[in-house]
Amino acid sequence: MQGVLAGMLIGGALNAVSYFFRSTRGGNLLGTAPGNREALGFPVEMWEAGNLYGGYFVDYQAAFLNVLFAAGLGVACGALVLTQHTLLNRLVAKFGQPSNRPKPNFQFSLRAMLVVMVLVAVGAAAARSGVANRPGVLAGIYAIGPWLLVLIAFLPRGIPYQQRVAILIPLTFALILAAVFVGGALKTPLEFDKVLMAIFISWVPQSALAAIVITLSVLFRYRHLQDPRA
Repeated sequence: MQGVLAGMLIGGALNAVSYFFRSTRGGNLLGTAPGNREALGFPVEMWEAGNLYGGYFVDYQAAFLNVLFAAGLGVACGALVLTQHTLLNRLVAKFGQPSNRPKPNFQFSLRAMLVVMVLVAVGAAAARSGVANRPGVLAGIYAIGPWLLVLIAFLPRGIPYQQRVAILIPLTFALILAAVFVGGALKTPLEFDKVLMAIFISWVPQSALAAIVITLSVLFRYRHLQDPRA
């Protein structure tokens, strides 16, 4: 199941990245180039800005084909994972062993608290002065949003990953709301669904890339533990 979900994530990332290839000159994610053509879909184009497919927002037949492709990719990844189940089960058992150390209290270090306070102060000052209501701020959220979330989630020290996920979820929604607020306050306001589509296009490929990097780093660490000379 984890392999299938990974393949589906890759399929979603391919659909998101296709926007930059099917659209002219990078599309219009910031609302500053309304004349550019916008479209996405992999392997079949399923959406184009301003095009109504029989009264619908997307071409459902093309979308169904893309879903089938992502599902097939998921099945292929699941089959690949299944062939390596012995190694992966050993890896999960290795890194999932409970620690004998006492569980630390959930608290921020002084340095982490200082960083968070600075980020909040800068964000509040930018919103109050109107600096935040610019396309560059929205572009920053699109470009570094996932990495900023991971950085903030890892600021607390010595807590298990389950609690880090609990930190990450509300922060994700907060950053999405910030993107919607900035998009609506632009000189040419962006609609709610336009901002959400841009977040999908920008964040899903980065999430897939992060998942691949983390998985490879875990596998490399496991190999190093098995053979320090590797």
